[in-house]
Formats: sequence, C-alpha cells, structure tokens
Amino acid sequence: MIDSSYDDGKQKNVINFIMVKKVNASDIKEKKLLRLSGFSLDNDIKTKILSFNKTNENYQIEATDYSVYEDGENRLNLDIASGKIPDILDVSKGVSRELLIKKGVFTDLYSLMGNDDEVRKEAFIPSVLKTLETDGKLFYLSPYFTIEGGFIAGKKTVGNIEGCSMDDLIKLYENMPEGTVFMQSMTRQWFMEDIVTHRIGEYLDWSTGEVNFHSDDFIKLMEFSSHFPDEEDLSGNEKSMPVLVKKGKLVLERWGLSRAEGIDMYTDLYKKQGGYTILSYPSADKNNQLSLCLEGCALAITEQCDSKEGAWEFIRQFFTYDDQKSKISGNRFLINGFPTRQDALDKELEYAQATKAYTDDDGTKVEPISFNYNYGGYHVTFGPVSHEEAEVLRSAIQRVGICVSYGDKVTKDIIKIINEEVEVFFAGDKSAEEAADIIQNRVKIYVSENS
Repeated sequence: MIDSSYDDGKQKNVINFIMVKKVNASDIKEKKLLRLSGFSLDNDIKTKILSFNKTNENYQIEATDYSVYEDGENRLNLDIASGKIPDILDVSKGVSRELLIKKGVFTDLYSLMGNDDEVRKEAFIPSVLKTLETDGKLFYLSPYFTIEGGFIAGKKTVGNIEGCSMDDLIKLYENMPEGTVFMQSMTRQWFMEDIVTHRIGEYLDWSTGEVNFHSDDFIKLMEFSSHFPDEEDLSGNEKSMPVLVKKGKLVLERWGLSRAEGIDMYTDLYKKQGGYTILSYPSADKNNQLSLCLEGCALAITEQCDSKEGAWEFIRQFFTYDDQKSKISGNRFLINGFPTRQDALDKELEYAQATKAYTDDDGTKVEPISFNYNYGGYHVTFGPVSHEEAEVLRSAIQRVGICVSYGDKVTKDIIKIINEEVEVFFAGDKSAEEAADIIQNRVKIYVSENS
C-alpha cells in the first residue's frame, strides 16, 4: 500500500510504502490494551497513538473521541460518573479537571517521573508545574501553554504596578483623561465573562465547595462591566488598538502571548509611553499572577489504570526534549504556545534572538525572525527578539499562577449561569446585589449536585 500524510514536524507531505503480510494470530505477541478518551482529540495525540501502536511491543492504545457523538461532552462525563473510566484521559476540554481531582480519579504523575531519566520534575518550568499542582501533586500535564489573564498599559498610565483590585480599575476608569478610551472594542458581556473565567478561583473553591459570588468584589465587577457597551451596540467603526496606543489614547488592552516574537510589537507601540506594564486581572489581594492556558492536549493517568507504567510510556512521548524541540524548527514555530520544558523554552528563546543565520549543533538551520504584518492600519515589522524582550517574557512566565481552560465543562456551566443573571442586571430589571444573590444560590446548587 501507499500512504500519503502530512508530517507536522517536517511541514511537508510524506509518502510511506507499506507491506502487508498475512500471519497466524498465534504468532502475534499479545499486547496489553490501554484505553484513551477525550473530547476533540488533537492531531498530535492521533499521530502519537499510531506511532506508539506500531512500535511498542507491550502495549496498544485504543482511543475514543467523544466529539463524534451527539452531546459528546455529557456522554463523556456520564461514562466517567458511571465508572467507565479510561486508562488515559485528555482533560484539555469536555471535563472538569478540578472536580475529577477532588473525586480522586487521577494518579500523581510525579510518582511515575521518579523512575524516568529524562521526563522528570526538574526538566519543566517551575512556575508552570506549581500552577498545575494540587497539594504538591501533579495530576495532568500539557506540552504547551499560552500566557493570558492580563492587561497591558503604558508606564505613564499605571507605572510599574503589576497587581490591582477592582477598586484600582474603577479609579483608573474614573480618572482617565477626556478623549481617551478605557478598552478598545470591549463589551460588557465579554469583560464580565473573561475576568470570571480567569479568576474563578476568587469565587469558587472546589476543594471545600465554598461559593462566594455575593462578595463585594463580584458586585463591583458586575457594576463596572455595565460601563462597556452591549455587544449589539458596537458599531464596528472603533479605531484600532495600535492607532489608539500610538496616539496615547488607550488606557488598557487585554494582553496575551503565544509566541516569542509577538512581544516585539509592544516594544514599538509603547515607546512614547516609556514602555509598558503587564497588569494582572483584578483580585482581592492584588496579586500579580497571570494565567496559563493549556494548548493541545492535557494528559492524565487514572487511578483505575492497572498498567500505569505502560500509560506513562505513551504519555512521556509528549514531554521529551526532542519532541518539544521538534516543534521549534529554526523559527518556523509549529505550535501555538510555549513548551512546558525549560530546556525547550530556552531553545525557543535562543532561536528567537538570532540575528544571523546559523546551523545548530543538532543540524537545525536557524534563520532570524523577519516578517511583516498589518494590524488595524499599523504596519508591524517583526525582527529578532532582543535580550530585554526575552527577559520580559521570562518574567511573565514566572508570574503564571492560574490555569484557565475554555473547554472546562464546569467553568462553562457556571459562566452560563452568570451570563443569564447578569443580562437581567444589564437590562435594569434587578440590582447588582439581587443578581449576585441569585447567582450565588444557583452556583451553590450546581456545586452541591456535582461534587
């Protein structure tokens, strides 16, 4: 047979010639079956399953992707609740990681790393591991992440302060100069949903079941959100973020980063404002934590798995230096996100800072970053990342302390409850306090039913 497929690592089509030979079933060594489940499994998982099944002599992976079913998310969660638990679970979307951790579904991956010479705790970015840990244990791990959960502002506006409270945001809004825009194209719905999604730990503690949506801070967040226009009222004629920043007319902008070269734009945009500050989303204690968002898969081994060593053989493929390095091919970055391994991140930043072409020790041909991009009428020329910019990125990564997932089922369910009641407040039919009380009661019932 002839098989043609696209190789993400090589970024080209690869043709394989396959010989098929009939043999007696008794001549085939029986393999231990490991079941892997998830919702919308990505191509990297599928590719590694095929490779693993071809080469591993002891184990065979059988995958179930629940996205093929109608209402697949609910079916996945019902199967888990009824005891139909796989050996390996992709928890990047479709399930609630916190809820499953509370129920004791997962194995501590640190216990399996202890016997691994390469994929060990010390190989990963410390702040990333600390963010993903629960009580010092690591129940799931993702190979890549993006940084989110922050605002960017000129130093002339906010100075060097990295943490803020809702009161600080309100003060910043009330004191902004006439003719300036607080946030470009922001709506009341999106502001409310974005802050709660990233800071849901401020209002809900799954370990204790405590719910705190009737707090003063949440009420202030709801009232402050009403200053933004409704989604239906956006005209589409707003000036772009770069134009406003260059004119010194923008107070805050939502900030996130998925690739090293992206930081180059901010250096140029905020030059006239004495540079910029990355401000974390508001919190009661004004902490400066940023969020990491898992990219690709996030893999866990369940306690029910009776071949944990075999499951680890499969999972570890995603976390070797060679695999994460293969996605960083001489500045042709093949993934949307930063690698979770420290050595792979260091290599990415090394390539990003290259000012001339060279060949790395492993044969990788490195080219300096050079491309153009038009963003809202602002022409951006991306070049090599400077040492100072690389240090800003390292500092931002050190600040991550919150794990956010837009695919987390419980978070989506709670956000839906909040959106329904907040719309009633926006319409003027209830006060913020009344809406917060209803949200508090509805979420408490939800948590009680799902704990």
